[in-house]
Amino acid sequence: MKQLSLAELEPLVRGAQDLQRTAEGFMPRRLPKWLDAQMPDPGLDMMARMTAGVRLVFETDTTAFELDVLETGLQVVGEERREAAFDLYVDGAFLMRQVARDGRTIRVDRLSVPPALSVISGTSSTLTFGGLPAGSKTVELWLPQSASVELRGFRVTDGAQVRPVALQRLQWLHYGSSISHGMEAA
Repeated sequence: MKQLSLAELEPLVRGAQDLQRTAEGFMPRRLPKWLDAQMPDPGLDMMARMTAGVRLVFETDTTAFELDVLETGLQVVGEERREAAFDLYVDGAFLMRQVARDGRTIRVDRLSVPPALSVISGTSSTLTFGGLPAGSKTVELWLPQSASVELRGFRVTDGAQVRPVALQRLQWLHYGSSISHGMEAA
């Protein structure tokens, strides 16, 4: 497989207002990082890093691709950790879902006053999306709404081309409550 650089991956990101560099990749953010100075709230920062509405959009002739991610999911004490699902659409039709489970977990104990947070370390995952139809196609990979995602690597079939797609449709930016965020949705 052919490795694309992070600089080649960045223009494929849609729905993020900022891309925060990390030691091994970058994290899409739904709010610009400069807003942290106006509202230095760790909870708001955590929600801004959750990738609801963020996706990779590109034209390609690849029949498979791999994405290296380190997701950070939430777990409320007494409940299961929320799933970090990545949904793949090809030419507008749903093709498959992959789930990352090995990343970091932020555990929230709502019963303590104030609520206690702890972080459980994790490892990155490689998500493999194969069986894509031959020929040129538009690919949209929707990132999970219930986790933050650090994008660390992206590979396509040897010899395949990858091009950003200029969006032609109307765009709507909405930032609101947890209901509009949809964090609890499957």
